[in-house]
Amino acid sequence: MESNAPTQLPDGGNPGTITIPMILFALWISWWLCALELVVSLLDWQGLALLGRRWRWITLGLFVGLSVRLLSQLSRGRWWLIPLAGLVGLLIFGIAVTWRRRQLSPAALFAPGLQGGRRVHELAIPLQGGPLPAILVEPESGSRVGILVVHGAGDHKTHFTWPLLHSLVDAGFGACAIDVDGHGDNPRTLAFPTVLENVVAGVAWLRERYSQVAVLGISQGGCIVARAVAEGLAADAVVLLETPTTVHITRAVIRAEMRILAHPAAWALHRDVGSLALARSWRTAPTRTTIGTVDLIERLDVLGSVGRISAPLLLVYGGRDAVVPLAQGRAVAAAAPAGTTLLVVPRATHLSLSIDRRVGQMVAAWLRQQFGAVHQKQGPDNP
Repeated sequence: MESNAPTQLPDGGNPGTITIPMILFALWISWWLCALELVVSLLDWQGLALLGRRWRWITLGLFVGLSVRLLSQLSRGRWWLIPLAGLVGLLIFGIAVTWRRRQLSPAALFAPGLQGGRRVHELAIPLQGGPLPAILVEPESGSRVGILVVHGAGDHKTHFTWPLLHSLVDAGFGACAIDVDGHGDNPRTLAFPTVLENVVAGVAWLRERYSQVAVLGISQGGCIVARAVAEGLAADAVVLLETPTTVHITRAVIRAEMRILAHPAAWALHRDVGSLALARSWRTAPTRTTIGTVDLIERLDVLGSVGRISAPLLLVYGGRDAVVPLAQGRAVAAAAPAGTTLLVVPRATHLSLSIDRRVGQMVAAWLRQQFGAVHQKQGPDNP
């Protein structure tokens, strides 16, 4: 026989009504949203924050209130609500924050003018067949020391360079990043040995505005810097990051470097930039070149160059670099003059080394040892 009694749902609910588990589920989702917001707020990852610093204490209050309410109602039969709500909350948070912070981009960080206590200038440095495009970032109060930053193969002057540039500027230096021939906005084609003219032109421009000038090269850029200084370019200090003697990219190397997706340094990029902008930033224009990367690196001959550098020299390599194994770094250090400093960052990969703010701070600290006090009301008033 069929029963005419009304259908009963768990917790006494009726069809079409919101049951207690549904309310608890919504509250647990809210709890997870508050928890995620607090975590990114404490880490100061504004690119992953829904509300931002202003709402930190209100978010904390909501989190505490929800915690008290939910823990008092938690029963053994409903524990499954917590992880399920966490998955849903993470999905909601990810979609919402990606849209919310879509305007936080590297372009905004490098917009000319005053940006967070740092002054940004767009430059066109005179160069035959150029000009040489560059970005200068300096302390608002100026500096007496300028650092020329030369990027690696396939990159450009603003391609994930802001953590390093900001670390240098926050330590009191003026930091000038250039577009190497064939990269970014540089109209010239990459070739050897004319690529060395980039470093010469950049240093000459900085010499007119700063009392002392250091040069810093990243990966292939380190090879270019080392050769230019070895050929006679005057530099007051030289820094080479993950500079190769040669490269051999295989699928295994690519897989190993994909660890960057889980590396803390990569997630810390959200301190300034949103996820959507970070994803878009990976794409760069093809390099315009007459020479392959491997051929160029080998012709630049970093092993033969470093021994001819008389300026203070810092070498920085990653302990987990699959592109430039640490053995190469030790070989470069062995070929370098006595007194050269070799810094090994144990867990750094090729992609993570230059974006790790801790590395930038260590480089800045070493430069401060070479130059002493660097702040001075001096610099390019009209670059």
